[in-house]
Amino acid sequence: SDLIVKVGPPVEDEMDLLQDGQILLSALNLGGTTPEFLHHLMRLKITAIGFEFIRDPDGTFPLVRMMHEITGSMAIQIAGRYLESTEGGKGVMLGGISGVPPATVVILGADVIGEWAARTALGYGAHVIVLDTELGALRDLEHTLDRNVTTAVASEHYLRQAVHSADVVVGAMMAGGERSPLLITEDMVQSMSPGGVIVDAVMDQGGCVETSRPTTHSDPVYRRHDVIHYCVPNMPSNAARTATYALSHVLVPYLLRIGEAGSINEALWRDEGL
Repeated sequence: SDLIVKVGPPVEDEMDLLQDGQILLSALNLGGTTPEFLHHLMRLKITAIGFEFIRDPDGTFPLVRMMHEITGSMAIQIAGRYLESTEGGKGVMLGGISGVPPATVVILGADVIGEWAARTALGYGAHVIVLDTELGALRDLEHTLDRNVTTAVASEHYLRQAVHSADVVVGAMMAGGERSPLLITEDMVQSMSPGGVIVDAVMDQGGCVETSRPTTHSDPVYRRHDVIHYCVPNMPSNAARTATYALSHVLVPYLLRIGEAGSINEALWRDEGL
């Protein structure tokens, strides 16, 4: 095949199957790749187009946004499951019931992942607190969600206060193409009540909780200081059908334009978003 389309970058077993001059369209996760991976692509003269760098004329990154929307929504869905007693959680519902207050969900980051985590948590009826280092991002989120969330600047004081009161903490703080900032320290995690849940939704960028370490879909959680940690990179792959449809809706127009251009060089020349 002249063109290979994948969700994630090629794994080690797939690298040997690549051929000279092919076009690779996938997430590249450059922050987590090795020099050997990049050198292999260069030796084969492969044109690699990263999902995370495809940009629309209005400056947005449609594939990244779509995956982040799924990640944010899934983070709350997952947190609700691990709060249940059968999973070793606190045995509380996100939304509570009449006469019983809802769970407190603390979200770090007011970008797309944080926004969709907040939307989903509000849909469950949870009490939602969002912290971010950028006041403008918090203001935009309050406007988008009609001021239904509590917001605070992510200073050490507010972080400690929020994490201590949290039933669920969602790590959603991004830093462009760099490693996510490490905002939640180990002693903050220790202050959470037993059976609380941390979903570090930015493990692809290194995570933003000091006690986070990468886990897998087959073994997704571990306990640290009696707090359940869910730290699976590439969370959308666990909602494979939704993620596939979402990717297809965004990718197909680009694939058609590459085909119409006749060559990858011509396509890159015509479409600066690639």
